[in-house]
Amino acid sequence: MEHTDMTSAFELIGLHMEHAYFLGPRDGTLIDKAEKRLGVRFPPSYRQFIARLGAGAFGFAEFYGIVKADFEHSSVPDAIWVTVNDRSRFGLPDFLVAVYDVGDGTTFYIDTSNVDNKGESPIVTFYRADSVIIATPYTSFGQLFLEKMQQSAEDLETAGEDEEDFEILGGGGHL
Repeated sequence: MEHTDMTSAFELIGLHMEHAYFLGPRDGTLIDKAEKRLGVRFPPSYRQFIARLGAGAFGFAEFYGIVKADFEHSSVPDAIWVTVNDRSRFGLPDFLVAVYDVGDGTTFYIDTSNVDNKGESPIVTFYRADSVIIATPYTSFGQLFLEKMQQSAEDLETAGEDEEDFEILGGGGHL
């Protein structure tokens, strides 16, 4: 089996389960329903994320996925709900799917209109004021996910020196 960015990210999360807060696996039928609602096909790395973790956070990095089947009456971290709302509020193009909020008002999206030979799509941002799509250095969801998991693990290890900062985190799971 090929060692992918997703495999590396899942292994890293497994080493720090006490800081993992994911909803848990989502079945293929629900993933297909989400794709149909948005009118897109998710790339393999994002489907793998949803199928295994659903949606959620590791440390302070929260990733959007599928929360529940009722996409219209949901909230963050439901990627379908966020994407539909961004489409109606900001004119987000139909081929973009919200997956990660940086925290400063910048959202990362999968650009499903651009698919490589492995079925993966790059990550972009959308500048709302001018309706401009801006490239990021991430060529796939897997690459973004792994980098953010690595950053979170480093942040958790550094912060572990001051345990008071993390008393609120408790334990998580669903890997």
